[in-house]
Amino acid sequence: MANDPVEIRLPLVMHKYLEELACLGAFGSTKTAVARSFIEQGVQKALADELIEKRSISAESTDG
Repeated sequence: MANDPVEIRLPLVMHKYLEELACLGAFGSTKTAVARSFIEQGVQKALADELIEKRSISAESTDG
C-alpha cells in the first residue's frame, strides 16, 4: 500500500529555505524530500523526548 500524500501549507519564506536546503543536498535533493526529512526528524525527537507514544503500524486507518 502506498503512502497517502499530505498537503502542507507553509509561508513563502519556508519554501525558500526548503529550496536552499535542497540545493545543498544534505537533507534531500527536492523541497519535498527536505520537508519529509525534517518532519521525520521532528517525530523521532518527539518520540525520544516521550512527548508522544511509540506505536506499531497496523492495517488500521491512520487518519485523524
